[in-house]
Amino acid sequence: MKIASFLKKHTAHVAFYICALFVFAPIHAAFSDYTVDSSGRAEVSTLEDLLDALDNPSVSKVVVKNTITLEDGTYLSANSLTTGSRKIVQVEDPFLPDNGKVTLKANNDGVYNEILTPASGEYSTYNLFDIHDGARVTISNLTLYGGFEGSRTVNGDAATTGGIDNDGLLTMYDTDILRTGTALLNRPGATAVLVGCNIVRNANWYGGGILNFAEAINSGGETVYRNGGTVIMDRCSLTENESLGPSHGGGAAENQGIMCLNNCVVANNASTEIGGGINNCKGGDLYVLNSTFTGNITTSDDYGITAGGAIGNAGGAGNVYIANSILAHNGYDTGDFVNNVSLGRYEGSSTEHYCHLANTAIDATAGMDRVDSTNLTVKVDGLFAEYREDGIVAAGGDPGENGVNTSSPFTHPHVPPLSPEENPYAYVPVMTSVETNHYVFTLAVDTYFDYSSLLNGGKDIYMGYLVGDEIVALGGEQGDMKEPTEAMLVTVTFNGDSRLPDEDGFQRNIMGAATVEPLKNPQAPSKPGVFLVKLGTFTGGQVSGVTIYGDSYISNSLVTVHAQPESAHYLNGWDINGTIEPESAQKLVFSFLVTTNITLTPIFQPVITQIYRARQRYPWNNLVDIDYSVAETNAVKYRLVFLATYEEDGVTNTIQLKTFRKNADVSQIQRLGDRHDLHRAGDHRVTWDSAADGVELKGKKVYYRALACEGEER
Repeated sequence: MKIASFLKKHTAHVAFYICALFVFAPIHAAFSDYTVDSSGRAEVSTLEDLLDALDNPSVSKVVVKNTITLEDGTYLSANSLTTGSRKIVQVEDPFLPDNGKVTLKANNDGVYNEILTPASGEYSTYNLFDIHDGARVTISNLTLYGGFEGSRTVNGDAATTGGIDNDGLLTMYDTDILRTGTALLNRPGATAVLVGCNIVRNANWYGGGILNFAEAINSGGETVYRNGGTVIMDRCSLTENESLGPSHGGGAAENQGIMCLNNCVVANNASTEIGGGINNCKGGDLYVLNSTFTGNITTSDDYGITAGGAIGNAGGAGNVYIANSILAHNGYDTGDFVNNVSLGRYEGSSTEHYCHLANTAIDATAGMDRVDSTNLTVKVDGLFAEYREDGIVAAGGDPGENGVNTSSPFTHPHVPPLSPEENPYAYVPVMTSVETNHYVFTLAVDTYFDYSSLLNGGKDIYMGYLVGDEIVALGGEQGDMKEPTEAMLVTVTFNGDSRLPDEDGFQRNIMGAATVEPLKNPQAPSKPGVFLVKLGTFTGGQVSGVTIYGDSYISNSLVTVHAQPESAHYLNGWDINGTIEPESAQKLVFSFLVTTNITLTPIFQPVITQIYRARQRYPWNNLVDIDYSVAETNAVKYRLVFLATYEEDGVTNTIQLKTFRKNADVSQIQRLGDRHDLHRAGDHRVTWDSAADGVELKGKKVYYRALACEGEER
């Protein structure tokens, strides 16, 4: 048995064998079954030799000649005796070339379903590592290159990998995985925790970077998915990955289980189907905090913009929950141009599943319903310091006339390595310097995250954000997250900088994963000037005192504008040059000094109503108590409309609820317009008499909606 592997299996005698290791280090290779060439390359076929090679200071690259099973308790890392850069562990010939490009060949029907390049024989057809059920494995401080064990043609739902096939508990730190056919395949019931890892330039038919798999079973003649894996990604980047299949998606990842991202960058990935970045499908639930999605595209003609450039919520999916994040410059590529759209859900998805956004900036959404009122649909151009106009890097690059993975030119942020000298694969969008009153600061929210239970074989994940003075679990009662505590506050950004106020008291908590350096002393004009003040694009009200064409003002002029919300809307603030002015909500008369060119935009928002409980009275008496809430901060005139949807004889019916009972008294009919307190902010209850409206609902599943509408009640 070799010294290094003996050390790992007999930790009680570490002190003695550390001495032995120093004594024998100069003739280390003499005790091994492998040799080291002059370039520092070693070839291994067993776990024992792999461990030994990683401990050998003369080895810089370890070539794995066959798939190696990582046993329970395995710890893979370069030994502390090793100096210089991190070690490389790879299959003999990585699947993808260095530029990460794959090209496909079309069949007789014009469907691109066969890998043309890399050609057969140009890559290793085995994956790096297997981790069996129940095994706990840790990998740290390595660069991994994998092969491809999948088919060269579309192979249905078969899950394949070229990197790590995990069926146990994997924890991976500061490790990069590149040029494989799926970097990580996480099997049903398996757990993978990735911290500070980078999944770069990988490709497969689906789940190009990561495939978090679920178990498919037959239930009553239908296929259902259960026992999906769990993947945690903390301070990771997933860039330039591709899905290739015409009927599968997820350029960076496909999620069929539970996937949690914190402080992650998902950029420049491409999918031929659903989800240029992540495809959330088959019962999967996706949770995202403090992350940035940009430059991701889909090229699916079947689903178009509803496929989702950043995230697609596909058929049979669960839910998507996002807080304190940025989704910008993602889209659907038509082949001629790219439509900006970040979130999408194609029509086959269940309407019971939805996307919930909180304190998140997003440029476009298609098909996603029930988006939370804290969603910020804003102009995101000013967030980034540098833009590209070409196709995305590597994934979707021009493969030649036989390929399909060509992306059209479109404006997207430049995504370079964070620190090329230290790690050339930790990619992050270059964000611009902005003043501390920019919305990425002022609308950022405290977030909370803890997954330590998983490292000990537990199941509890804590993920949440601050709402007012209360910490709430991301996903609320519908999600899988536990409610976090103050001690779980996220205090770092993607690159390890602090999210806490700096020594001068400037707020550093921001949206997204990248650090934004604020301008601490923004300068007013040094001399008098003439500046243009114009009105931005908005809906939901009218504004006087400024026009869409603009008016000229001498610097330091005081400008006053007036706002009038439409019915069922209220003014939630004023936006000046992309920054929401603090404490400007409900200021129908708003004044400001002119020191630069200004685009002023009022933020009119609709009154939000939500039904959180509907109960049929028992014993059944045709009465339904509907508990609902109204979110508004200013008294406005509007009318409430309640709708019920149910199925009868295979036909879906939607009706308007008209007959209500005062205090559930069947003798007193109530008109909602007669009680203004039922329209104002807060929680309320109304009691619907379904029989009076001519509907028999006993035994039927009913869905209710409440809307705030224009005009008088009718």
